[in-house]
Amino acid sequence: MQHFESGVARGAIKGLIIPEQWKNDGEIVGVTIQTRQEEIFHVAHNDTGQELLAFVQQEVEAVGKIDERVNGTTLITVKSYRVVDTAGDQPDWKNHMR
Repeated sequence: MQHFESGVARGAIKGLIIPEQWKNDGEIVGVTIQTRQEEIFHVAHNDTGQELLAFVQQEVEAVGKIDERVNGTTLITVKSYRVVDTAGDQPDWKNHMR
């Protein structure tokens, strides 16, 4: 796990997928990844970020471009991820490097 002070960096984070934005009908349309160190990473709305909507309340490891925004929030544009299986079976990384 890395902590990013400011600017843009590439890195890996591990945390829980938490809903952040909803449509009026209750459908989740945006998520954050919240780490055990209480860091919050807003997930960009790219294709890979949208895939993470299926893993709400699950722990993931994500790799991507991390950017601290002017308003002080941190955004991750996820390039690859894997769901952390606490039972011991680790699925393959979902790699979306282009």
